[in-house]
Amino acid sequence: MKPKSAEAARNTQKGTPPQDGIGPFCHLAGLFGQRLYFYNRTKRYTDKLKIDSSRCIGCGQCAAVCPMRNITLVDGNAKSGERCTMCYRCISRCPQQCITLLGKRVVEQGRIERYL
Repeated sequence: MKPKSAEAARNTQKGTPPQDGIGPFCHLAGLFGQRLYFYNRTKRYTDKLKIDSSRCIGCGQCAAVCPMRNITLVDGNAKSGERCTMCYRCISRCPQQCITLLGKRVVEQGRIERYL
């Protein structure tokens, strides 16, 4: 490992990650180049969340983790609103994998637990 990489790894393990490149210009570039651009892009998907009601067991885990309170339980099934910010928390948490954001139908989502 190169000296600078090794030092960065040691500092990260100690809880003091390197601060290289975190100046005012980088903060402004991050704000304008990423957040504002993607904010407008995500508006296209705010109502695209699909929930397969035939597979939903009504456990409410998706509604509990949604930071926008976009998912509600109605008659024992999850229903989505129009405030999705594409955080994928509901998709990751759903034990039945009955939620998808992209596409017209719900397909099995990849879960990290398979690879651990």
